[in-house]
Amino acid sequence: MVERKPDKEFLTAFREHQKGVWGDTHADWKRIDEFLDLSYKVWPDDDDTPSIHPPDSISIIHHAVDNLITFEPVIRRVSVGLAAGKEERADHVEQSLESILLEANLLEPSLTWKQVGFHLAAYGYTVVEGPLWNTRGTREKPKRKDYRNKMEFDAAMTLWENDRKSYMPIRVRAPHPSSIMMNFRDKRPDEGIKVIKRYVSDIQRLRGSRLDENDNGIIGTVNSVDLPDDPYEEIDTLEYWSRDWHGFMVGEEVLFVEPNIWGLMPYKHAFSGRGHEPTNVDSVKPRHLAVGLLHPITEVIRSYAQELSTRHNAYVNSGFFDIVTTMDGDELREQMNRQGRQRILEKTDQNDVIEPFAMPNLPNWMLEAEMQMRDAIERGTFSSASAGIRQAGVNTVGQQAILSNAAGKIFLPMVRQLEALASLISQDILRLVDIKKESVYSRGHELNAKMISNDYNVIAEFPQKDPALDLQERQIAMQELTLGLIDTETYQEIAGRENISGIRKGIIKDQIRQLPAVQQMLMIAALEEMGLVEAAEAMRAEMGGTLGQQPAQPQQPGTLLGPNGHPQTEMTGNGQQAQLRQNLTNEVQNPPMMFPS
Repeated sequence: MVERKPDKEFLTAFREHQKGVWGDTHADWKRIDEFLDLSYKVWPDDDDTPSIHPPDSISIIHHAVDNLITFEPVIRRVSVGLAAGKEERADHVEQSLESILLEANLLEPSLTWKQVGFHLAAYGYTVVEGPLWNTRGTREKPKRKDYRNKMEFDAAMTLWENDRKSYMPIRVRAPHPSSIMMNFRDKRPDEGIKVIKRYVSDIQRLRGSRLDENDNGIIGTVNSVDLPDDPYEEIDTLEYWSRDWHGFMVGEEVLFVEPNIWGLMPYKHAFSGRGHEPTNVDSVKPRHLAVGLLHPITEVIRSYAQELSTRHNAYVNSGFFDIVTTMDGDELREQMNRQGRQRILEKTDQNDVIEPFAMPNLPNWMLEAEMQMRDAIERGTFSSASAGIRQAGVNTVGQQAILSNAAGKIFLPMVRQLEALASLISQDILRLVDIKKESVYSRGHELNAKMISNDYNVIAEFPQKDPALDLQERQIAMQELTLGLIDTETYQEIAGRENISGIRKGIIKDQIRQLPAVQQMLMIAALEEMGLVEAAEAMRAEMGGTLGQQPAQPQQPGTLLGPNGHPQTEMTGNGQQAQLRQNLTNEVQNPPMMFPS
């Protein structure tokens, strides 16, 4: 941890050190980018040869990201003890955090968590920037002295309060992993830098906000730097964060250095789990750990592209076959009005002839090469079977479950890294709100320091759900509930329900409404609202003093109540087996192809 105030010398040295550590890794990612945007050279030594770039490289990443990883985290907050209202506060914090993460996700140009998953799959590494408290564009709180009368001031305060409740100050971003560098050996580094180009206008705005903060008593150093006149010119910048300091450089000059009043380092990172440390531990670099799905198969993809290009060129040439003649080639071309790819070849060892040039037949092994290449690509990444895509003969939920479970194991390291990052982000959001002592409003939820109570312990999960398997899991849980093997709350958790305390209250309210005495009281109230006072009085007199004393209707012997308070039919073990044998829906049986042909 840096304790002394960072200066130009320190920031420059830190930047050069990190570039040296991460240089090889960034070079690897540039090579991966060529395969992601299909700009790699199919024929490295010959740019003129017609070539085809099959979409498999980008299809692999998108399939992994879109089908095997979810992007809306589920927050769990364990309430320890049985204190009154503790479960309700825990549920409230869960819902508030999920709403904040969702809204912060939607505020970014690219969905944050999807980008995190994409970077993990493509580069084997990802970074997250956040949480940051961003009030840019918000109204300044009105001051009474700035308004002529109390009515104008109250109107301005109402508008400000409404804006405050609709504005999301929390920011969570997923920049390109090459833009942020930190100690790759540390799960929670104490310091890191972000090196990117920024508009001159953004730098000017940043400097102005720091000058305003100094006027308000925040101590920092803000320097003058020479900036181009064009506000949209991009120049190199460096942003430094540690738990103690926040610094900013423009080019080679320090713009400002200020204390990190939040005490949070907003840069977080994770590796995919597909890499490994080499035998010589002293030579470990980030490139050994940052291994994405494409790293082992780039040359296989290039060979596959060469095979497709060769076969495609053979098809084209067979369609535009050469013409062999002893006549003058130019004269014949004019006579035949031939243009385009078809060539006319001259020969002089025979009488005048015009004949097609015989093309060689493609060997059978070339026709089989495509499947061999595709098999090699799947072996190097993940197979369609392990990804849960239905194979021939897979028609039931049970069979599909085996394949989906296999996919979950393959991608489990990435999912766990996503969950670890989201958990750290969620915990820091609670810390930030607690430090700021300001409420954050999101989608009808308010998160404040009172709700947090200095407890930042939350866990984020990215559940991998298959609709067919999810239904099966809930049905099995219902069976266990009716047999008394699990409690209602456990069932609610398995079913993916949130706000369990609220659900419990709703079930109790629903059960209370079904009581005969309550039904009679509701009928009396309804009659009075309709103006039928005499009828209401007659019913009240008929009931006499029996209100609330009528027993509830007994359940039939052996009847079990489910989580909604209604009788549930017991599902036998044979019923469970029947569910496993249930045919898959058409959508599950006919999924999109992982590798388009």
